[in-house]
Amino acid sequence: MPSAFRDYFNQAIAGSIDASYRQNRDENEAYRGLAARQAALFRDIQERLGKDAKLMNCLEETVSEQSRYEEEWIYRQGFSDCLDLLRWAGVFSPDL
Repeated sequence: MPSAFRDYFNQAIAGSIDASYRQNRDENEAYRGLAARQAALFRDIQERLGKDAKLMNCLEETVSEQSRYEEEWIYRQGFSDCLDLLRWAGVFSPDL
């Protein structure tokens, strides 16, 4: 069932995740090193594949799409765990 609240909430989540990602990406030296190595490997594989290099783009798109599902599942589980913790702490009634 479509819900304006759910749509706006998902937009807020996406904005929060994007901002957190950008900050962590910019501040984490180890991550930047891994990202640079990954990019270099990606270019090397594309060069070696030659005319079949588009396969790498298909792989990258598939991995990204899969990651979006996984990130949503992780976020939802974290949200559920947070609510359980708040209920345990007595912030919400057990009926909620």
